[in-house]
Amino acid sequence: MSYDFYADFWDDRRCGANFRGIDEGYKSGKVYSKIKLAALHLNTLNNKNWAKKNKYTPYIKSDYISNVIVPENERMERLNIKEPNLSISALLQYSAFIKINFKLKKPYISRDDEEFYIIDNPVSKEKVFKVPYVRASSWKGNLRWVMGDVMKVDTDITKRICGNDRNESEDKELKRGRLQFYPTFFNKIGLDVINPHDRKTKTGKNPILYEVVPDGASGTFSLLYVPFDLIGNEKELKKQVHEDLEVISDAVEKLLTVYGFSAKKTSGYGIAELKDKFFDINCPESEKKEFKKIISNAIKI
Repeated sequence: MSYDFYADFWDDRRCGANFRGIDEGYKSGKVYSKIKLAALHLNTLNNKNWAKKNKYTPYIKSDYISNVIVPENERMERLNIKEPNLSISALLQYSAFIKINFKLKKPYISRDDEEFYIIDNPVSKEKVFKVPYVRASSWKGNLRWVMGDVMKVDTDITKRICGNDRNESEDKELKRGRLQFYPTFFNKIGLDVINPHDRKTKTGKNPILYEVVPDGASGTFSLLYVPFDLIGNEKELKKQVHEDLEVISDAVEKLLTVYGFSAKKTSGYGIAELKDKFFDINCPESEKKEFKKIISNAIKI
């Protein structure tokens, strides 16, 4: 006999989720399963309002942090996948690694593609561990935007650092960038309300509830730079690495502390406070001080 995960927790009287059955069936703290089941309750306005009043806050805030985010972050640390763990000396000459620990000053918003969820605007979560995170591709897109649209960096430099723009025609010669981006996992989750205002009356029209990573949450930004396309070109190697690291460090500082990396960043979302940084580069010891100075001058903590 087949088993339907959602049908087993359906309540005909409410035409929605059977919350008593959900709470009793998942006392062990499987909060994400509760949230998925609670999405059954979003089929009528009355059910939405009831679930919003009674279930959103505990499911998404305290329960989710203690039963999902904390243990899953610990699991990722044990598996050595939460942050990149690499030996810079094993990489190509002048490969560099930057790591920055930060704390959010403004909430982070990023739309998830989850089909069934207790609210209409869930924050992006890692597929396996269900921890709120910033995708590596999001970091790349945001950094490219800062370089190109804000700093007006030369197109050739942006392309060699980040690679071709995905909007470029496929018949062009595509090139991989020198940067490797990594996801960032957060330690908190919460709710925020955005109330769009009517331009004529200046009054709120329809408050929209968002799941967010709240201000005060911590994360780590990690970035690996590998000048793989300069192998054998010693004349250009150090010159371009010096040029690239100046651009990268300046762009990272502006992205994290000035412009933000969240959806709705024009409204101030996704701004962070830098807590500490780590930098290493595979080069002769006599040259390391010079490169570290480049990073320190741009990324001030």
